[in-house]
Formats: sequence, C-alpha cells, structure tokens
Amino acid sequence: MSYQVAFAADTAFQRSMPHPENERKLKMKLKKDFIVHEAGKETMLVATGSAKFSGIVKGNSTAGEVLELLKTETTEAEIVKKMHEKYDAPEGAIERDVKKIISELKKIGAIDG
Repeated sequence: MSYQVAFAADTAFQRSMPHPENERKLKMKLKKDFIVHEAGKETMLVATGSAKFSGIVKGNSTAGEVLELLKTETTEAEIVKKMHEKYDAPEGAIERDVKKIISELKKIGAIDG
C-alpha cells in the first residue's frame, strides 16, 4: 500500500499549541462539531453549524485514516504507531505527516484535547 499525505484548510482560527515535547502524549479526539465524509480517495471534514470553523477541509485517504483514529480518544504517538503498522514508510515520515495533519486540525478547532 502506498503512503502519501495531503491535507489543507484555509482559516484564520488559531489555538494555542502545547509544548512540543508533551504534544505526542496528549489525549485528543475529533470534536462532535465535525463530520467525516469519504468520497472515493478523498476525505472531507465538514464543520457543523455549532463549530467555530465554517467550511470543508479536504484530505486524501491517509488524512482520512488519521481522522478515523481521532474518532476515539488517542494520542499522536498512538496514531503514528498504528499508521506505521499499516504503511511501509519510514517512521520519521509518518510522524511528520501525522504532526502536520493534527496541527491543521488544531488550527480549525476540530480536536478536543
């Protein structure tokens, strides 16, 4: 199975970020204000009316898998581990990509934790 990441969101919404050393250990979960929708190889994250972010975020199937893992409480480290078990890719590359996706989700306020 190939491994790639594509995830983008356009927003002015910002959240304060935890210290990088502790970031991988924090429990987090996708907020209920967001709905995940898969359309072929593309995954969309749709904000509901109660979310502060207004819009749709598009990502590839890799981003979709991260979103799927975030439906239950997890940590960044747990996501990286599960992605590494599934994909034949260097762990460092997976870690960077997962960090990027989580960072974008935090910017739009899609993650509790």
